[in-house]
Formats: sequence, structure tokens, C-alpha cells
Amino acid sequence: MAALCDHVAQVIHDRVLQALALSMLQADLCRRGIEAGDRETALAELSGIEPQLQAAVETLRGVIADLHAAAHAQPR
Repeated sequence: MAALCDHVAQVIHDRVLQALALSMLQADLCRRGIEAGDRETALAELSGIEPQLQAAVETLRGVIADLHAAAHAQPR
């Protein structure tokens, strides 16, 4: 079970948190573009945020499914 916990922690850190951090940076660039009146930059950054967040959601769903399967595979 410890190996699963280590794997989950690594996946959450390497995939989910990195994607969320990048999305935060892109949202900041989008905000700055809007404030500066640079619509093209804002739209370009905004278009990259949604796929990254979707990938993070899918990764979390996979982690949750793995945890659920592992929990039900353990003898009680």
C-alpha cells in the first residue's frame, strides 16, 4: 500500500499540481493582457488553460479510480 501512496503522491505532484500551476501563470498572463488591452495575448493564453485543466481533471479521475480499486482489493 505504501507503494501506491508514493505513486499517487508523485502523480498528483508531477501532473496535477504542475498543470494547475501552469494554468495559474497563464491566467495571470491573460489578466495582464486584458489590462493592457492586448486581446490577442489574452485569448491565446486563455485557449491554453482549458485543455490543461481538463487534463488535470482526467488525471485526478484516474488517481481516484486507482485508489477506489485498491481499497476494494484489500482484504477486510
